[in-house]
Amino acid sequence: MKKADNTRLDRGPGCGDRDSHPLVVVGMSGGVDSSVAAYLLKKQGYDVVGVFMNHLGSDTADVLNVARALAIPCHIIDAAKEFNARVITRYNNEVAHGLVPNPCCFCNPEVKFKLLCDFADSVGADFMATGHYCRLQDGVLKKALDDTKDQSYFLCGLTQKQLSRVIFPLGNLTKVEVRKIAKDAGLVCAEKKDSNDICFKTAVSCFALGQRAGIGGQSQRMYIIGKSRDGKVRVGTNDSPELYSKSLIAKNFNWTSGAPPAQKFSCTAKTRYRQPDQKCIVEILKDGRVSVTFEDKQRAVTPGQWVVLYDGDVCLGGGEIQCTNYNVQCTINE
Repeated sequence: MKKADNTRLDRGPGCGDRDSHPLVVVGMSGGVDSSVAAYLLKKQGYDVVGVFMNHLGSDTADVLNVARALAIPCHIIDAAKEFNARVITRYNNEVAHGLVPNPCCFCNPEVKFKLLCDFADSVGADFMATGHYCRLQDGVLKKALDDTKDQSYFLCGLTQKQLSRVIFPLGNLTKVEVRKIAKDAGLVCAEKKDSNDICFKTAVSCFALGQRAGIGGQSQRMYIIGKSRDGKVRVGTNDSPELYSKSLIAKNFNWTSGAPPAQKFSCTAKTRYRQPDQKCIVEILKDGRVSVTFEDKQRAVTPGQWVVLYDGDVCLGGGEIQCTNYNVQCTINE
């Protein structure tokens, strides 16, 4: 087997010590990212098996065409039952309770990576891989080299067990480089557009804190600033104090490294995907929840979304935002 080229490809532990070609199961969608991930792994000397998780009754033509081009087997898994039970139902339930959930944060550990791991076990695979833009070093989840494409935010729920056998081939690459690799390899998906939130086109709609409110005849732009007790949406201007939070409490927190670095520590945090890192102080509460106090007030911190903590480029973990500004109800009753 070829030696690992760790300057361009993140690999799982122990690959260089094996005499035979390790087997890796790659989650594939037919898009350019997962296709290039499979291509790179095969080029590195892995035995590659593709897996397409069909949870929306999607067209399988693209992924099967890529698999044929790479000369690898591709299995189609019916993931509809798991997806509906663990993601759609939870999403709609949280929306019904006034929250604005981020389904990718719980879909990845509870459905995508769970099913990928189960399939890897069933075929005796050494590793599993995806086309996510992030890096893994000694079991530590890190941001991608290309900060504009980094997806570690959405993987904050992965467990140490899952991370112990994952490979992220695209972590050191930019999107431009990935498309060039696909083009040079003759893959038909080289110019395929990225997918966008297609999983929830049929899910219950919800209103996000800070979302522009389409109200005409106003001297200023209006934004959603909350809901009244009777469920009516409240609006205000961009400088409404209700839009800004100094602190939050998160529940169901997952530490990607297995444990928090300390009971109280400084780091940075994101409360939405493309937000720049924000300085904060983190404290672990007695009940296991996590309090986060920001150096500067944050706009539109929304219950149901996820806060993800970082130490430099290391993803420490993440959890669901339960409340902001430490109100009495959140601190005591919930």
